[in-house]
Amino acid sequence: GAMAHIIILKSMNATFETKFLVVPFKPDGLKLGRPVTNSVNKNNSGSKRDLFSQQVRPDNGNFDSRVLSRNHACLSCDPTSGKIYIRDLKSSNGTFVNGVKIRQNDVELKVGDMVDLGTDIDSKFEHRKISAYVEEISVI
Repeated sequence: GAMAHIIILKSMNATFETKFLVVPFKPDGLKLGRPVTNSVNKNNSGSKRDLFSQQVRPDNGNFDSRVLSRNHACLSCDPTSGKIYIRDLKSSNGTFVNGVKIRQNDVELKVGDMVDLGTDIDSKFEHRKISAYVEEISVI
């Protein structure tokens, strides 16, 4: 059977519930960002499934923070090596791995790495960056 690569991200600043994310193989990727909500309500053609995909859940890449872009960053897995990579998607407030700002190229993630999405704009909860610790990377 096919293997799935899972990354477990734990919040370092209480901004999100622990994420258990299945990382797709390249050329696919798992988008990290804030949910796109306004497009769902405009016309009531949005299905239940669309609404479901807009929610922030432990198994998706949605985060509840205003400092994130809708398309902020992306996780992908190399099918041959099994390594997991993150890249920035030209986000407005940046993506950082271990404090270093990354560009639109792949940066490998390892257990123990710190990933910051965005930067703190002010102390208001919804303006806090998403600060995550890579707790585990496993194959199931």
